[in-house]
Amino acid sequence: PFIFSEGFMKNRLSLHEMQKILSENAARNYRLDSHKGRINLSKDADFVFIDPLEKTKVDQEKLHSKGKYTPFHDRVFKCRIEKIILRGNVIIDHTNLLVDPGFGSYYKSSSIT
Repeated sequence: PFIFSEGFMKNRLSLHEMQKILSENAARNYRLDSHKGRINLSKDADFVFIDPLEKTKVDQEKLHSKGKYTPFHDRVFKCRIEKIILRGNVIIDHTNLLVDPGFGSYYKSSSIT
């Protein structure tokens, strides 16, 4: 929610720029662009659905992560994540985690050439 709230909602980034930063460039920088980063038949279907009319207050006690600390604790963002789809599967619906630990996949990054 940080980049959407602080970037897009404050007219600092366009949706296209957000997509490049969060998906395409990130996948390329980590050499995962053979699987991630763009909408394409040969790539994973990963999507985040955001409601820009709602707000989110971050509570580090409710994180779906092994890391239980965030510098965004108690911060309010001008959007709310509604749904996350990973490899075509809904994994988060509102605040409900719908998959068991270990659902993720490990991708070895491609070698530097």
